[in-house]
Formats: sequence, structure tokens, C-alpha cells
Amino acid sequence: MDEEVLSNIHAYWCSLRRDRPMPARGDIDPAEIPKLLPHLMLTDVLENGQFRYRLIGTEVERSFGAPVTGRTLEELMFGEYLTYMTGLYRRVVQEKRPIFSVSRYGGTDRDHPLFTKRVMMPLSTQGASVDMVLSAQVFVRVGGLDDRTALALLNSDGYTGYADESYTASETCGSATLDLAGPMTRKATVE
Repeated sequence: MDEEVLSNIHAYWCSLRRDRPMPARGDIDPAEIPKLLPHLMLTDVLENGQFRYRLIGTEVERSFGAPVTGRTLEELMFGEYLTYMTGLYRRVVQEKRPIFSVSRYGGTDRDHPLFTKRVMMPLSTQGASVDMVLSAQVFVRVGGLDDRTALALLNSDGYTGYADESYTASETCGSATLDLAGPMTRKATVE
């Protein structure tokens, strides 16, 4: 189910692009994707280089544990996780292509850690620069395992910390599928 949510929103994004590098926010019709809405986020790219959550799905906000809409990453996150998330958003903006990532998702419950898988896709009003990011995020609770083992099971690539991979639209939209089982190419270790 988790991969299905991510694959379905990615296929929807691909269908909206048509012959453009990326779709616009105005192309998204919530009535076409009602089952995906709880997992979606729309994030504004601000002129000062920050990112502000415009819209957060109920499942994402429930897992976050606090209201998120209207707040920036800097207001909600700190430390290495803020650095990681800011880096993902900046990559989407600079590379103008989707990114898939897997990471531990906050929390202090060592017996039942929460992990997240996400796909982040660029949106552009004018067609050239990214002014919003459409993301889908799913959560996986892995009990009784240390972070290294849990992340290895989630990604079957054995690593600690975070992993992400970007895709060109031509690599993924031709078949309208997103390979979520492939190895992650860029890694950052968090100890």
C-alpha cells in the first residue's frame, strides 16, 4: 500500500506534465485523487530560500503530531533532519525533477521507531522555475529493530540515516511508474 500511494501520485504528476518539464499547481484536481489526499503536501518555495507548507494531508499532519500548515521547515525542524529536508527541497528546485527518499521520522520511541518514504515532485506556474513542491509521504512503524536494520528492510540497501534518489522525468514518466525498490544513490550517514 505504501509504495502504491507514492507510485500513484507520481503517475498522476507525470500525466499532468504532458510535454512540459513539470506541471503547475493549477493542473492538480483534488477530485481526481481523493484517496491520495491524506498523504499529500504542497510546499511553497519562498524567495528567501525557505520552504513553507501550504497544504498538509491529514495522515502527514497526524504523524507529525502538530499543525503544520502555514509554517516553514525552520519553524518545525532542527539539526540534521532540518539540514536533510532542506537539502531535499533544494535538490527538487535546482534539478527540477522528482526525488524519492527514505528516512527515520523523528520521535523518541526507540521500541517502535517511525520511518517515512516520500516522493517530492516540482511544480511551476510559469514552466521554468520551481515555485511549489508536491509531495506524498507514507509512514512505516518498525518495532523491535534498530535503525540500521529497519532502514535496511525498508530499502534493502543497508545504510544508516537517510537516503534519496532523483529521477529525470524521461526516466520515470515514459512508463508512468516509479521504481521504489531500486538502490538509493546518494547517502548521508547520521550517527
